[in-house]
Amino acid sequence: MKPAPKEPPADPALPVGSTSFNPKAWKTQQNSKPRPAVSRPPSRRRWLLGAGAATTVVLGGGAWLFTRNGRRPRSAPPEPPPATGLERRALTLSGPAEIASAVIAAGVAADEAKAAATAAATRLAQNGGALTLVMMLRPVANGYRLVSLEARHDDGSGALVSVGADGAMAVAATAASLKTQIRVVRGEMDAYSFYSSAVAQHLNDTLIAPFAKALAYDFDFQREITAGDVFEAAFEDRVNAQGQSVSYGRLLYVSMETPAKSRALYWFQPPGGAAGWFDGNGVSTVRALMRTPVEGARITSTFGMRE
Repeated sequence: MKPAPKEPPADPALPVGSTSFNPKAWKTQQNSKPRPAVSRPPSRRRWLLGAGAATTVVLGGGAWLFTRNGRRPRSAPPEPPPATGLERRALTLSGPAEIASAVIAAGVAADEAKAAATAAATRLAQNGGALTLVMMLRPVANGYRLVSLEARHDDGSGALVSVGADGAMAVAATAASLKTQIRVVRGEMDAYSFYSSAVAQHLNDTLIAPFAKALAYDFDFQREITAGDVFEAAFEDRVNAQGQSVSYGRLLYVSMETPAKSRALYWFQPPGGAAGWFDGNGVSTVRALMRTPVEGARITSTFGMRE
């Protein structure tokens, strides 16, 4: 009887307890063993995210501290002061008699309006012509209260009425504020008359007769002046603060030019002498005989017959 064959020694490369040379079986058996838990360091990505969040918190706190303890943002512009609540009314009147009715029409009580008109009338010229009325009003429950009233003539003179909180009125006169300017007009004679020609060039009608009188020693306005002749005048013009003409002063210069001759005269007052018209050489124009006496001349008529 043969002895039983000996089993080959166990291969140390094979897993313990393996009964087959099957690599798949080895893998299954190896994977079936529990693996010990291994602690791994946090990944780089997670560390960066955490550090960024911490930096954000730190920077945000620094900005908050900088705002609290350092420079602050620029403040908004200051708000405008509250309105006073007053209303201004301005209108033109034909004379002082219309002040009371104008103030009543603005909503002021009748007794207050009449009192203000009476106070202003004491400082106004009754025949001074048109007035400019300026009122400052305060709105109240049943209309308006008068705060101030200013009435002035074209030359700037007038009255200023102020109303106190207790209703007392104070009136003061305002002085005229005029400036004298020198105006010059130049034009040609038309086919009708010197009067219409001068008015067309904005020469005031109050200066037309003095113009003709100044040249009456040299020209016959009825026969020697024809259409196309050139005239020129310089005069004083008084204007108010708004630049509007209020009145006219003296003529300062006159001239007339025709095909036959020309003449220029200046208003002048020599030292110790009487004022009058003089030519460019300083010779007075006063003579014994005028070519056309102004008192008998018809300045506004048409030209006479001509050959």
